[in-house]
Amino acid sequence: MPPVSPQPESIVLDNGLRVLLLPTRAHTVGIAIGIDVGSVHETPGQAGIAHAVEHCVFRGTRSRSPFELTASVERAGGMLNAWTVEENTVFYASMPPQGWQKGLDALADIVISPAFPEKGVERELAVILEEVSSVDDDPAELVWHNALGALYGDHPAGRDVLGTAATVRRLKTEDLAAFHAENYTPDSMVVSIAGSFSKHDVQERITRLFGDLGGKRTRRTLPPPPQSPLRDNIEVRRELTQAHVVVAHPFPSASDRLHAARCAMAVLAGRDISRIRWEVREQRGLSYAVDGEYGFGAGWGYMGVYLAPEAQRATEAVDVIRRELARLAAGELEQRELDEVLTWIRALHLRELESPTELAVRMAGDELVLGENGWILRQQRLDEVGVEDVVAVASDHLRDREVVSRVLPLK
Repeated sequence: MPPVSPQPESIVLDNGLRVLLLPTRAHTVGIAIGIDVGSVHETPGQAGIAHAVEHCVFRGTRSRSPFELTASVERAGGMLNAWTVEENTVFYASMPPQGWQKGLDALADIVISPAFPEKGVERELAVILEEVSSVDDDPAELVWHNALGALYGDHPAGRDVLGTAATVRRLKTEDLAAFHAENYTPDSMVVSIAGSFSKHDVQERITRLFGDLGGKRTRRTLPPPPQSPLRDNIEVRRELTQAHVVVAHPFPSASDRLHAARCAMAVLAGRDISRIRWEVREQRGLSYAVDGEYGFGAGWGYMGVYLAPEAQRATEAVDVIRRELARLAAGELEQRELDEVLTWIRALHLRELESPTELAVRMAGDELVLGENGWILRQQRLDEVGVEDVVAVASDHLRDREVVSRVLPLK
């Protein structure tokens, strides 16, 4: 039998805020606050605002300056960070056990009481504009950007989390404050803590910090992603010495087929000995960089494989990817290989237990995207995956609607 992971204690405050507590034998404490809002919840004219809010809340709160926030955590031996993706935004801290309260207090202050000072917002938006510009300068990012834009078209999942230069330039302090007030409500939050701590003390502090927080969020209904058959090729050229290639397909969303899809991704490109990575890197020497990516959310999902071959071998690289995708879609998978993949995925879950911060972040994200007990269900449902499930996912998703994105050297 596979090893059983400990289960976090789940608590829901009266205002709807969800709390996940998982003490482990660790030397640190990981604290995460997940917000159920990301780039897919923006209107086209708002593109990039969720990411901008995540940046700008660090520019000070109603009671503390940016320096005071950071200093309160770092003087206690900890660190703060955050990220925004399509479906959610997560703020997190890594603290020594004696400093957990400093980390939790700082995170609560950031997400509940940001001041959005005008000068600070202006500086942060300037930083984001540099990030937006850097996508076009980085072929490894640009090739993914173009692939997902072609795959999803006008659907929110096809927009860059950063937004565009035009939409970011239009953002004002009042826009950020309004977006925060609308979306950073207790019913859209998950607070998760893992590592070395006292459940009683932490629960008491969370209730004190968040218990009086009010408001309810009105969720936008996402349109379904495009379903018509599609084969698209996007090619741009830059001053480069090598090619950058992504082959992308629609893939299962955050649904019951998610677990079979994760196995399919691991068979194809998720591991060092996965089919595409081994053939491309070890057998043919086509590309040292070989990465597989599976992104998903409510009602949308994609898988893609990225390579960086020599320009003259870009076509060969695409052919290798297509051939391996077709093999799996045609049913070429043995139980032995699936068992190896399942063992590898379960080991990833076990390694999460070794890092309280990674564990807290993962629990919060899974709760938001997969629903109640998402982190546990993500592991338990692996036991239900069979060869036929993995093949069916590949057959249903890897035959049509292919996007090939290339960034190539100038001719």
